Amino acid sequence: MKSKRIDGSCQYSDVWEFNFYTPLFEGAEEKKQIVLVCKEHNIYCHKQIPVFHSPFFASEDYDEKPHAPWFDMNYFLQFAHGVRSEIPCYYQKNVFSLAKEYQFRNVTQLIEQQLIMRDYPMDFESIIVYDLNHQLAMRLRKLKSSEELTSILRKRNIEKMSGEAMKQCVKFFMEH
Repeated sequence: MKSKRIDGSCQYSDVWEFNFYTPLFEGAEEKKQIVLVCKEHNIYCHKQIPVFHSPFFASEDYDEKPHAPWFDMNYFLQFAHGVRSEIPCYYQKNVFSLAKEYQFRNVTQLIEQQLIMRDYPMDFESIIVYDLNHQLAMRLRKLKSSEELTSILRKRNIEKMSGEAMKQCVKFFMEH
């Protein structure tokens, strides 16, 4: 009798999560699977989702290098696959960094939605670095004057701001 691979499990919060702990079956290791070498333990992921969302994994010369800690990579891949589980605050910036590094805009958007639903404001530095446009709009609504925004932006590297963030700031200056 063939052993079966468990593809997912239902967590205590009634949220299904994918299993990234065991390799895929049926010779899929070469063609259909990505192996992410984490510090503690390898993570095995079907290639289809990462290739769809990120040009990083679509390239044929993708190199398996040691990645982030296992917990960070697991949360990152769960969100990449559309799982909307609660993410502890201490993992958020690490997962945002992974999403930026591997160009997974959907992961950034899912975590940003979760932060907004929890009414958790991010600092301006993180908003700019991780391109959190909805968080930026919320923070701008709370500012009273253009002088406040000017003092905040003087401390930041505005050259690294996205075009959308620049537009929001210019709009704020025009209205105040």
